[in-house]
Amino acid sequence: MIDTNTVKIVGVRPPEIDVTLQGYAGINKEISVVPRRAKVPSLGLFYVGSVLEQELNQLGYQTEIDFQDLATSEPDKLSPYSREFSKLSEVKYGSGKIHKMLRGKSLSSLSEVVKDADICFMSSLFTAGASAVAQTIQAVKKCNPNTLVLLGGRDAQYRPEWYLKQGADVVFLGQAEGLAGKVIDALLRSVPVSFPGIATKGNLGSLGSGQNKISRNACLENEVLPNFEPRILKLYSESCDGILPQGISGPVMWYFTSVGCIRFCDFCPTAGTRYISLSSQRANRMFEHYKKAGIKTLLSAEDNFLARLKDPHRKEGEAEQEIIEIMKLMRSHGFAHEFSNGLEVGILADENGNLRERLVAELFAREGTAGTYRMYWPIETLVNRNRFKKLADKEAHYRILDAVLQTGIPEIVFNTILFTDYGPEEVESVRRELGEFCDWMTKHQRQTKWSLPIFHELPLPGSQSYKKLLPHSFDINLHPELWAVPINPVNGNHYNYDELYTIKRNLMEEFDPECLASWDEAGRYSSTDHTK
Repeated sequence: MIDTNTVKIVGVRPPEIDVTLQGYAGINKEISVVPRRAKVPSLGLFYVGSVLEQELNQLGYQTEIDFQDLATSEPDKLSPYSREFSKLSEVKYGSGKIHKMLRGKSLSSLSEVVKDADICFMSSLFTAGASAVAQTIQAVKKCNPNTLVLLGGRDAQYRPEWYLKQGADVVFLGQAEGLAGKVIDALLRSVPVSFPGIATKGNLGSLGSGQNKISRNACLENEVLPNFEPRILKLYSESCDGILPQGISGPVMWYFTSVGCIRFCDFCPTAGTRYISLSSQRANRMFEHYKKAGIKTLLSAEDNFLARLKDPHRKEGEAEQEIIEIMKLMRSHGFAHEFSNGLEVGILADENGNLRERLVAELFAREGTAGTYRMYWPIETLVNRNRFKKLADKEAHYRILDAVLQTGIPEIVFNTILFTDYGPEEVESVRRELGEFCDWMTKHQRQTKWSLPIFHELPLPGSQSYKKLLPHSFDINLHPELWAVPINPVNGNHYNYDELYTIKRNLMEEFDPECLASWDEAGRYSSTDHTK
């Protein structure tokens, strides 16, 4: 397909979606109902680009690679949906109407970028952004029908057929490492692609089996240090949990030191996958690389950082010491840090219920601006005990929370979930428990600012609950934008979809009205000195 041995590659981050709700239940203004993440970094853009370069170079190809982040380059620009998606840009939601737009640089800007490109790769991590990804694929193909589009990401892994119909040539069903180079080589030589872990229009593929089985998660066995693009990196200045606090600066970037989860929560696509973690030495090499690139603030992309403590193959105390070393190394490099994806905080008490005091101190230690300034803390264990027996009991959880607050952590974003099978009794129980929690925090919060957003249960592709809830939901192929936790796409056992949404809003209005107002206006949380 190409005349020379040089492969021209373009990595594209699609625009974000901008979804608002108008005329709902007496709310006179237009309100935001999906997260606005335009200035939140994309690690995958540079990580996958580095994988492609390494593997193609090993196969004897030269590479020219360019990166385009349409979301971050013009984060305040809104554009209408294109082509057939424009017909789906409005949908009735209860008494109101959902309006959908693209947020970011215009898709027409891709014409110059992809006109000579052999390969274009992108990721579709969140279901809510699927329409933006699809329109970006179509824009690439319109500009250059010969450009081969490769797609990865969690949503694409579980819904490959939909993306292939939108114009993608290849969808990775799991890790790209070890596969990407071989796939591109086959495509460029017009050889059929029939590797495990790959879906194409002619073959939806599978993960394979035995030793050849492909993991759904990123591969940690091979070290990949992303080649960050400075002109894009400097634009990354926010996290999923809100704007950076005063004194904390960008560029910000995601990192992870583990993948997988041994738990089997029915709402999570990662449940029951092999858990792998990096040593402190590997983590340090990553930190050195990030620092050299000019990154100032790290965002944790893992929610099982502490799962090392449950590894039966480790010697006593080994896992705890490794975690402490990683946190110390992070601070020694001067990084501000955020646990953006949560922690299994119940593990901060050992099997006998004793607090791991040294570990708590190191996780949340700060030296000037270096160290942990904010964390995301799901509190399902406080309000839905029957569903979350995996962690510490309620009394132990409050002791852990008190210990964390004593470290002086500046901000915590708490969160609970409104499940679809809740009836009046369960809703009242949640309300009562949230009241107890807010009363406790008011007495114990010290200087920590905090917020309490409430999310909806979503039928996430790949999770055990997906098939159970999907028949009671909006059509995921037509309206994937509603797969965002602030809005509810599912009819419940006792309430329909918009009744559950109203219940959620009423609870937030009672327990954290400032957080609700911030979300309605800006599509992100706000932390305050108190919420009640």
